[in-house]
Amino acid sequence: MKKICPVPPHAQLVVDDRLLFLGDPASIGLLARFKGLASYAQRQGLNADELTEVLILPDSPLCGLRLKESDFRAKFDAAVVAIRRNGEALSGVIGEQILCGGDFLVLATGKDFLGRANLTKNFMIIRGAKPAATIKPLTEWLMIGGFLLAITLSALGWVSLFKSMVCYLSILLLSGTLTLNELRRRFPLGLWLIVMSALALAKAMETSGLMGVVTYLVKVHLEGASPHWALVGMLVATWMVTEIITNNATAAMMLPLALALAQGLGVSPLPFAMAVAFGASCSFVNPYAYQTNLMALNAGEYRLVDFLRLGLPLALLYLAVVAAFVPLFFPFLPG
Repeated sequence: MKKICPVPPHAQLVVDDRLLFLGDPASIGLLARFKGLASYAQRQGLNADELTEVLILPDSPLCGLRLKESDFRAKFDAAVVAIRRNGEALSGVIGEQILCGGDFLVLATGKDFLGRANLTKNFMIIRGAKPAATIKPLTEWLMIGGFLLAITLSALGWVSLFKSMVCYLSILLLSGTLTLNELRRRFPLGLWLIVMSALALAKAMETSGLMGVVTYLVKVHLEGASPHWALVGMLVATWMVTEIITNNATAAMMLPLALALAQGLGVSPLPFAMAVAFGASCSFVNPYAYQTNLMALNAGEYRLVDFLRLGLPLALLYLAVVAAFVPLFFPFLPG
């Protein structure tokens, strides 16, 4: 059984000793100055000279897994050399640490790190290696010209926009200008799924009769009510939901209800749809509900009470401005 204990200043180090360090991950590069020390990354043939710092996203499949059980090296061609979590002092073997959303990881990366298609599903790269692709001037002009040609053919009515764009994308893939890995990494698949889910949910509510039930209840209980107050209610409800789950999921869930509410009141659905769009982005109180909040929480070493103290007044001000200006730009016209 391996024994882990503090190292006193007078201790004598011998060959094959394994040292665990507690401190600022940003200073880990200083260890390379000591002759005779070899990091885990160096033994695995990874690049330990230029470290990459990433943030684990809240919905990453890595959350809840022990580092040694996550098969990290095989998935990302990288090794974790340090972990930082909310300013806490983590103790124990790094492989035994349970990964959580919002953790900052310092990685020593391999050559294939940037080519992995699962990076954006798990991490936000803070500093270090960045996915970058240089495009030759001729290739750039061909890409722009192909895009304009596809739009022109569609505008002239010679071919549909969908077909022209599919052909354009196929040419890019076949010519090697665009790779499948890059397409998977850059294509907003999650956003498309959220939009499709919202439309499917709205259609299911309509065909099942649930939309009619909601519309009937709105007509009965909110007859003669001000659409403006109904808009405020939808805005506040959306805000409360988005503080618990992600903004995209909130929009998908609340949009069908907003459409049913507008239909029941007999007004245009556009202001209610805008209320959902703005309300779903009003995530200032819960740092774990949005990626940038997590970045601020860890980088600034804030606490949850800091977000509540500053985020709640900001959220209320944001909601008041949205409730005042949405009806001005998107009037409650008869539906």
